[in-house]
Amino acid sequence: MEKKLFVFDLDGVLIDSKENMRLSWLKVCKKFKLDVSFDEYFNNIGKPFQVILTDLKIENDQELIEKEYNNSSIENEDKIIFYKNVPIVLNKLVSKNILVSICTSKDSQRTERILKNLPVKFDSINCPNLNLKGKPFPDQLIQASKVANVELKNTTYIGDTIVDKKTAENAGIKFIYASYGYGNLKNIKNKINKFDDILAYT
Repeated sequence: MEKKLFVFDLDGVLIDSKENMRLSWLKVCKKFKLDVSFDEYFNNIGKPFQVILTDLKIENDQELIEKEYNNSSIENEDKIIFYKNVPIVLNKLVSKNILVSICTSKDSQRTERILKNLPVKFDSINCPNLNLKGKPFPDQLIQASKVANVELKNTTYIGDTIVDKKTAENAGIKFIYASYGYGNLKNIKNKINKFDDILAYT
C-alpha cells in the first residue's frame, strides 16, 4: 500500500486562535497607531504576516510590527485552544500509518510552542522562511511531501481558507476544507465539519 500524507494548516484547523489574534492585532495597532480593524486583518489570514500588512497598505515598520505581534501572541498563548479531539484523532491517523505534517503561515517559534502540547510526532513542520515561500506558493506543501517521501498524488492538505485551497491547487495535491474554521468557502466537495470527520478520508 502506498504511503499517505495529511498536511494540516494550524489556525482554524487544529487550533482556535481568533481571540489570540484579536488581542495581538489590537496591541500592534495601538503601539504603531494603525487604523485598521481586526476584521480587515482577519479577512486576510492564511498569508504570511508581512504580505497581509502589504495588502492592508501598511508599508512601514513591517518587521517591527511582526515582532510585536508575535511577542503579543506568545503573551496571550492561554487564549489558544485545540479543537475537540485533535490529539485523539491525530493519534488515530498515525496508528493507521498515515503520516502527518504541518503547513502554516505562522512563524516557526510560535508554531513549535503550540505543537509541543500535542502528543504526536509530526513528520515535518513547514513554516515560511528564506528558502520556502509562504502560501499561496506551493513550496511548503512540496517540501512536506519530499520530507515524508510521499508522492504528491498521495498528499492531502487540510485547510480552512481560500488561500489554503489555492496553495493545494498550486502544489497539485488534494484539498479538504475545514468548514468549522475561519473561511467561508462554497461548493467544496471534500470537507469536514469537525476535526473527527477527517477519519472518513483515511
